[in-house]
Parts: sequence; C-alpha cells; structure tokens
Amino acid sequence: MTVSFAALPDGTYGGCTITVTDSAGNSVTIYVNQFTIDTIAPVLQPVDNVTTPTNDNATLSYTFSSTEAGTITYVCSGSPDNASKDNNTIKFNPLAEGTYDNCTITVTDSAENTSTALEVEEFKIDKTAPELDQLTAVPTPTDNTTPAYSFKSTEPGTNSYGGSCGSSSTSATSDETKDNVTIILTQPDNSTALIEALYDDCSITVTDSAGNPSNQLEVNTFEVDTTAPTVSSTSPTDNLSSVSVSVSDNISVTFSDSMDNTSVTTNFSNTTCSGYSFQVSSDNFS
Repeated sequence: MTVSFAALPDGTYGGCTITVTDSAGNSVTIYVNQFTIDTIAPVLQPVDNVTTPTNDNATLSYTFSSTEAGTITYVCSGSPDNASKDNNTIKFNPLAEGTYDNCTITVTDSAENTSTALEVEEFKIDKTAPELDQLTAVPTPTDNTTPAYSFKSTEPGTNSYGGSCGSSSTSATSDETKDNVTIILTQPDNSTALIEALYDDCSITVTDSAGNPSNQLEVNTFEVDTTAPTVSSTSPTDNLSSVSVSVSDNISVTFSDSMDNTSVTTNFSNTTCSGYSFQVSSDNFS
C-alpha cells in the first residue's frame, strides 16, 4: 500500500505513524522513519574575487559563501567538488591567457535543490611581458645634466630604472603614452641632476599590471661634459702686450679638449680687426 501525506512545509518530521484497522476492529500501527522536506535551494554570494589581471594561471582562487552544503558544478573547471555551509575557497584549473567573463558556480544540496548560478566577476590572465624599443637616443656628448630619452612600450606599466640613472619623470607608462614615452634622466635618486661622466649602464624596465616585467632596455651610451675648453698655449708667445702678425703669418692655438669643426669668434680691441674669426679644425687646432 502506498500512502501519500498531505502537503507539508519544509522541516524534519519524526514520530509520524500510520494505523490500519480492519472491519473486525483489529488495528496495527506503523512508525514512519524520520524524514526531511527541503524545497529551498542554496543561496550563493561572492566573498573574494579572482585577482585581476594576473600572470599566475596555476593558483587562481575564488571565495564564495553558501547557505547550505552541497555539490559544486563549475563553468570554468575547478576544485573541490563539494561545498560546505558558509565560506568556500575554490581553485580554478589552469587557464590559458585571456579574459574570462562567463565563469559560474552552482551548488546542489542533498535534496537536489540547485542554486542560482553565481557569476564569477570578470578576470584576466596575462603572461605576456611588455616589449620596449628606443625612439630617441640621448645626444652625446652633451652639456645637459638632465637629458631626455624617448622609448615606446607595447603595454602600459610601471617604470623602473637601473645602472647609474634614474628619472624625475612619472613612474608610470600609461596606455595613452606607451607609444612615445619621454623621460628625463637623473641620478638613481630620481631627482639629482647627472654629473660629468660617461654613462654606459643605464637601463629601463616596464612592469605591466599583471606583474610581467619587460626585458631591460639599454639606454645608449652617452657622455655628460659641462667643462668648457681652455687655451693652454699660443704661438706667438701668449701674454704679450701686443702681437703683430702679418696676413701671411700663422697663429698656433692648442686647446685642452678635442674640438669639432666650428668657428671660434675672436675678440679684438683694435677696431680695424673687429669681426674677424678663424676656423678651428677637428681636435687640437694649429
């Protein structure tokens, strides 16, 4: 015989009995085993979202809460398979690079009530580092103690500097500026101007928001030279009160530094000679 109970609300029922009495008045009582009626599905809520962007696709964790224990079903595979009441931390299986906006979790309780799908907040896996290229080299030699340098990056990120250089410029390369980033070079404290020296170890690294650092971009070797040339000797003898030189005579001047081809304008007190200049050849002039 099958007996159907009247509709019962959710709850646990124990002590229920069924009594059967025949036409002669004989009766028998059967005790029904304890049972639970559960028509309510688990309710899920996010607690801690997946870190985004991230370059670690092997340990993607996500925490959610459930009002009931049950079995977990994933869209975007993960583990474990079972949820407990309250907070649960799960780990997604390794995923390829990309943006994930369709991952969901459901929990089905022991009464086969399935929760509404919990949508995992969008996250991005990025394992690709920025790539850097030089655009404009530092002029060399230069008398500028805070020279400019330009480069480009395939991604925005945070700039860091190596070697004998730092920069007073912003530490971030934005999406708007990544195709043409101009920085001002300084000493490694990022504020003090460079001193006279040869700089052959300066470098730049950009680390993107997922934590991927670029390879070091080596800044071209350059020299900062702020010392002007000095005349060490002249022929005819220097320091004479007056020197008479005919048009056909030679004047020999020795400089302290190697000189580029340029015109050096001389100063004359004799107005008949004012405005004259002489041509300097490369290196020491004679």
